[in-house]
Amino acid sequence: MLKESQPIIGPDGKPHTYMIDNSGNKVQDLGVHYEKPISISTGDASLDREATRLMKPYTTMTTQGAAKLDKIDEAKSLILGNAEAQALGKPETMVALVSGQGSGVRVTQSELNAILQARGFKGNIEAFQRQFKGEGDLTPTQQKQIAGILDDAKARLQTKLQIANDTQDAINAATSREQVIQAEKQGRKNLNDLEKFGHYEGETVNVGGKPVIIKKLNPDGTFEAD
Repeated sequence: MLKESQPIIGPDGKPHTYMIDNSGNKVQDLGVHYEKPISISTGDASLDREATRLMKPYTTMTTQGAAKLDKIDEAKSLILGNAEAQALGKPETMVALVSGQGSGVRVTQSELNAILQARGFKGNIEAFQRQFKGEGDLTPTQQKQIAGILDDAKARLQTKLQIANDTQDAINAATSREQVIQAEKQGRKNLNDLEKFGHYEGETVNVGGKPVIIKKLNPDGTFEAD
């Protein structure tokens, strides 16, 4: 018997829904996911209401995150274009990077500052914004640097959306109020850990070219993995 999956990050980096079989294998890609009414049915009306309430923020994150991913892709395309496209791309880049406060899907200021430093920019996001507004035509080096910043922001957002998707799956699979609450609590912890440490427990990362799953995060940001 086939059924429709919760949103899953697809090969394009956007949340898709799939038809899946009883073994969880993807049978058909139904396309980019947009928010649909949540339908949870466990046979317990009070549990269904609790699950729907706790799942709602993660469903909203998924929908708004898909739109933000599109904004990032659009900004990058303009930045890598000609002078006319760059003029349009500059404000689009700042919107793509700093918008989304309160939605749960933005890349935070501290995360953006870390991305800027990793990309060799001397200063924080405010300094970047001031300099960016004052630039004329961008040099190829600047285009590459800004495109890299957008790529890193997109990757961080995709990770947050994966947490949201996983949390929805866990809530949907819960059979008790305790399991629903634990699933939502774990989702919040994973988002907080990601912003604080750059990783979260249960995340699959590459170490030495091999995928491993993070088992434990240490207070200094290092982790233990399988």
